[in-house]
Amino acid sequence: ATREDGIKAYKHLLFNMKYRNMTIYQVISGYAPEHENDVPAYVRAAMKGIPQEYRNIRLKECEEKHRDKLMENMFRHEGTGKITREEKIGVVE
Repeated sequence: ATREDGIKAYKHLLFNMKYRNMTIYQVISGYAPEHENDVPAYVRAAMKGIPQEYRNIRLKECEEKHRDKLMENMFRHEGTGKITREEKIGVVE
């Protein structure tokens, strides 16, 4: 599998499957539990550049541009680097 395949799978998981009805805080609390991570710091990192009102809405309600930014922020926080323009273009729902 390629990195692009991983990005597609991650986006599908977040926005179309398991986490779509959760808020960003709920997702991160489940994905990166407090006994392993500083959840508030992770949420702040994930929310960088995203309007604060998105913190309390379900992921399925996020606009596409905020979905991409959220994923990019989460990848950066996890240490997997920035998602390239080409990788974003390849990610479809």
